[in-house]
Amino acid sequence: MPDHDVGGDKTLAIHATRPSASDLALDEASAPGVGSVDKGPTDGATLAAADRRLTSLAELKPNWDSYGGHPPTTTALALSAQVLSAVTGLSADGTRLSEPLEIAPVANGGVLLGWSGDGAEVELRIGPAGRLDVLYVEHPGGEPRYEEHHDISRQQAMSFVARAFGGARPG
Repeated sequence: MPDHDVGGDKTLAIHATRPSASDLALDEASAPGVGSVDKGPTDGATLAAADRRLTSLAELKPNWDSYGGHPPTTTALALSAQVLSAVTGLSADGTRLSEPLEIAPVANGGVLLGWSGDGAEVELRIGPAGRLDVLYVEHPGGEPRYEEHHDISRQQAMSFVARAFGGARPG
């Protein structure tokens, strides 16, 4: 079982560069409930909202869902922060993408990140050990088309998010 003790001086930050798990410490301050990230502009405020949301997930206790759910691991939280930081710079026209509609805990100790774009949705599930799985749903002509991929790279994950917002792929 992964270690859920985050220790340190308890400050979580989403870095513009890709942090290692040891770069992230968790903060008890400004931890909103277990809901989605607040809507807001896609700039530093978006990363701050996501930071607060990840911080709140880090504060979850075992059995947070009353069904034996594990709190997100430091690995899942660190990778979530890395993905969120990287995704904010992706777009077809040089603008920033929308913040996630959902940042949620997964009962196995992972984190779910979800976006809704131009006729498509993306759910990125980050497992407790850092495994990335994606569900991509397009709605061409009203009929949903599903793609599901398991154990993908961060680059592939970001490509699915960018694709939902008009097709930009990370370079």
